[in-house]
Amino acid sequence: MTSVAWRDWLAERLRPDERLIFDGAKTIPPSLRYCASCGYWLPSSGERRQTDELIAALRLAAAVPEFANCRIEHSDKPDVHIHLGGRVYGLEITRIARGGEDAIGHAQWRHAVERSARLQMRSRGNPPVWVSLHWLHALPRTDVSVASQLLVAFVEQQLDRLSNVDARFMFNLSGRDLPDSIARLVSSITMAHVPHGKDDNWTSGFSNNPDVQPDELQEKIDDKATKVGGYVSKGDGLWLLIYGESSNAAQALDITDEARAAVYSGPFDRIYFVDCMDRVAQLRLT
Repeated sequence: MTSVAWRDWLAERLRPDERLIFDGAKTIPPSLRYCASCGYWLPSSGERRQTDELIAALRLAAAVPEFANCRIEHSDKPDVHIHLGGRVYGLEITRIARGGEDAIGHAQWRHAVERSARLQMRSRGNPPVWVSLHWLHALPRTDVSVASQLLVAFVEQQLDRLSNVDARFMFNLSGRDLPDSIARLVSSITMAHVPHGKDDNWTSGFSNNPDVQPDELQEKIDDKATKVGGYVSKGDGLWLLIYGESSNAAQALDITDEARAAVYSGPFDRIYFVDCMDRVAQLRLT
């Protein structure tokens, strides 16, 4: 585990060095924990919310031409201040997830298991492989380390079989191929060779990005509306950012023409939605 500047992660596209005010109302830590081996940025529990909010604000700024020269200051009540053209706008930030926080928690647990399994495979000197896990929807309450150890042990048992498979193809194990300990976690496991010079990977996916519905967006607006009434200073205006992500099925929501055309109500001067593909819609307000 090493410590590197977390903003280097976003430097090419989001230009955090140029946009962020690091010594503003709430200090932005110059670095977060980064695992060079597994390729994940690992904020502490106290840094996670701040990191998520700043990345969401940077995604918005990168996608809207009007914000090309804005500066972003982390704050509280509202979450962020947007400095733009000599004015300061308050920006509340909230993520949207179908299934709520439980769905996000399950996704974070799955990613943690995959990351742990990948590191274990490397530390045990195994050849690099690509592993895709098809997780069950209802997962048992199992410790991350226990789940990853079970998966690694099973994949190690398949390495000889994989060595006899043409390097251009992959093979899938499901049903009776899986012992009970593994079948409690996943419905199937797909394995493949890693091409020469490429990195190994443990992953899981989902079939499609569902469309966000206007009523889902209005629900998030209403939820935030109950929290902003007591804010003392709203600057030159109060905006709301609702965002999705592509990292898990719960948040992988696409913007639609229907959602763009709908009219929303709330105590905000502007409302933006950034979908999982970084497409931005400024929602219509009554």
